[in-house]
Amino acid sequence: MTRLVYVAGYGRSGSTILDAYIGRELCSSGGGELWRLFDEYATDGTCSCGKPLPQCPVWGPVTQKALETFGTDVETASAITRSAEFGNSGHAEWSRLWHLVFEEYGSVTGAPTLIDSSKTSGGQRRLSLLRQFSVLGEQMIVVHLVRHPTAVGASLYKGKNSQLAKGIKTGAVRRNFDVGRGAIGWIRANDSAANFRDLGPRYLTMSYESFVKDPHQLVRALQKLGIGASDRPPSAPHVVAGNRALHVHSGKAIRVQSSPAGTLPRLWQPAMRGLEIVGTRKGWFKP
Repeated sequence: MTRLVYVAGYGRSGSTILDAYIGRELCSSGGGELWRLFDEYATDGTCSCGKPLPQCPVWGPVTQKALETFGTDVETASAITRSAEFGNSGHAEWSRLWHLVFEEYGSVTGAPTLIDSSKTSGGQRRLSLLRQFSVLGEQMIVVHLVRHPTAVGASLYKGKNSQLAKGIKTGAVRRNFDVGRGAIGWIRANDSAANFRDLGPRYLTMSYESFVKDPHQLVRALQKLGIGASDRPPSAPHVVAGNRALHVHSGKAIRVQSSPAGTLPRLWQPAMRGLEIVGTRKGWFKP
């Protein structure tokens, strides 16, 4: 059975690059933000392999077969996913649907491990549902990824990734609003991720800054838990959604950014210092 490594925490924390790095180093498969699979598929979103998802050699057949077996279309599958993960309904349908997705994924790829970097922000309940309905829950490892709040704030202040990719600049008022909302979201998302500490050794906390200094430390920790024991050769990553600017295509080196890409106005420094204290006291990372 395919094992699941779930990357939890807040957005803008480096999950896309961590996802791809683990996948390459452990001959596993980085899936990206899988909660958005059906949304992206419906709009011909691009996989990190460079092809639209319906034409992707992995997610194309996986999604098509899962939908056929379930007996629904992609729009309904998207609605089921959103209702269960961000609402409080349709849990049984969600469980059956995603059991099928993971089952087909294993059949198509033969990969021993799948990485889901959907995280735990925005009130999302995906991680809880995966565990509650045993959708690979018994084989699941949670990597709680935490990036320093100042770096997250600087990333948010740049603007939305989708708009940046199109060369669209957001006004300062909107960007400051996003930083403020992000500060609250950072606490909530990391609190939600920390709720899975009862998984014991299958719950790993990793700061992005520590990952940058020694990317292989996480690989070593996962290997101790049995991830990566495979003769399967590495393949091109097939990452769904996430930070498109960091999508890693076949043949390209994976580079880890060591510093925040952008600056944050000084007015946010006290707030970020406060978040750092909160994160340190809660044991999410070391200052």
